[in-house]
Amino acid sequence: MADAETKKALQEEIVAVKQRWSAAVKLTKAAKDAPHYPLPLAVARTIERPDSAALYDVDELTIKLWVDSLEARDPAPVRVEVSADIPETLQRRIAQAVDERWRVELRARGAGKGFLLEKLLGWAEGAYADLIGLEPTFIDTYEACDEEGRTYRRYAIAEPPPPADPVDVGDEDDEDDDGGDGIDARLQNMTLDEEAERQLRIRLKAEAEADRLYREQRRREAEELGEDVNGPKALSKKEKQAQAEAKESQGKRLRKAGAKHNKFDAEAAGKKANKKNGLMH
Repeated sequence: MADAETKKALQEEIVAVKQRWSAAVKLTKAAKDAPHYPLPLAVARTIERPDSAALYDVDELTIKLWVDSLEARDPAPVRVEVSADIPETLQRRIAQAVDERWRVELRARGAGKGFLLEKLLGWAEGAYADLIGLEPTFIDTYEACDEEGRTYRRYAIAEPPPPADPVDVGDEDDEDDDGGDGIDARLQNMTLDEEAERQLRIRLKAEAEADRLYREQRRREAEELGEDVNGPKALSKKEKQAQAEAKESQGKRLRKAGAKHNKFDAEAAGKKANKKNGLMH
């Protein structure tokens, strides 16, 4: 009986989540021949980057909440998965943070009284910036330009390069031979390589952001001018043929009929012929 009530509560929660976020929500069920169909069951919501995280280069974050059983017990039979265009290490950290928050909420409510799917997915949207910033070492800062040419700071998420292999300093005698200059040079080169890689990531992010702003500005200008933002419409085969025929006909000079030959009647005009040169006076 308790399982039936819990199952009904879970179904109502799923309906509420679907109604609130519609196409952003996907439901995953076990196979129909599974022993505890439809469990395990998952509700996943893809959260688009909210305004509170507008400065971060993470477009969306998908939170998947799994319910493995309807048993009213502690720890609750739930788990969390996260997917996004970010390093896997950070995905696991976010899943762990969401899982901990979920369990705290479930304990506060009491076992067997629902799964708080809507509440948790709403909380994840509000905590978007905090979640993707759980690994501070993954955050790269760079400067971008807005539409008015003003610079501002943005944040890219990327896993730092692995630490360099230890430098084999060799024997003490070798160190004495080069005075330590060779070792210092290798250490300096490693630092420069890591910095160059970091600068490359920042530059690529800045270029991508500048390109996005440029395309957005062109789109707005086209809309203001009433132009087709999708570009010129491609002509069909018949339209191309008609266009070619029209150009060909324009290129041909039409033969004009000469002016109608009307012989000038000098006498009717009251002129007298000059017998010497034939001019009329």
